[in-house]
Formats: sequence, structure tokens, C-alpha cells
Amino acid sequence: MKKELPNQLKAFLRSAGFDSAEVEKMSLETRLLQDLHQEGDDFLDTMALLGTTYGVDMNAFDWRNYTASEGELLTPFWFLTLGLRNRRYRKYAPVTLGMIDAALNSGKWTDRE
Repeated sequence: MKKELPNQLKAFLRSAGFDSAEVEKMSLETRLLQDLHQEGDDFLDTMALLGTTYGVDMNAFDWRNYTASEGELLTPFWFLTLGLRNRRYRKYAPVTLGMIDAALNSGKWTDRE
């Protein structure tokens, strides 16, 4: 049986634009980039909520470890990279919902779950 997400994490995900039905399918192991396909500005907007809305200290967060910039995603030949999404995702470290939950609880971003 899948463990239910903590209420504060559910509220965070809803404030990031995920609907309740989507949130119910997620687990602490769900990854923003690799599983939810949050990348570029969408990924950064979601992560920014931790600092702006939830008061998490994000000084240790270096987005370049976790996603490509929007400019990298919008190359003139973007359509050629569609089939390479999984390969592109492999070079980035995952941000799991467990990591986000830990940041919400501690008030500080760390790179470990």
C-alpha cells in the first residue's frame, strides 16, 4: 500500500498547479523532472515556491544540477530532441517529493533526502 503524502506537501503541490487527482497518484519517490516532466521555467517556478511561499532557505539550491534552462530546451531543432527526453533527463540529479518534503519540514534546502 502506498504511503499518503503529508498534508503540507499536498498543499505545496496544489499551489504549484497540480490538481488533487494528480497529487493522489504521487509518492515521496516521485521526481519532478523525470516523472512529472517539470523542466525549464516550470521546474524553476515550482522550486521557487519553496522560498517565496513556504519560507524555505534555498541558498544551497543550484538549479543547473536539476534541469536545463529554458533556452537549452527551445533550440531551433527542438522537435529533434523529443525522442531524446529520457536521455536528456539522465544527466540531471532528481528532485524527489521526499526532498521537497524534507525542505518544507526543516526550512532549508539540502541535496539529500
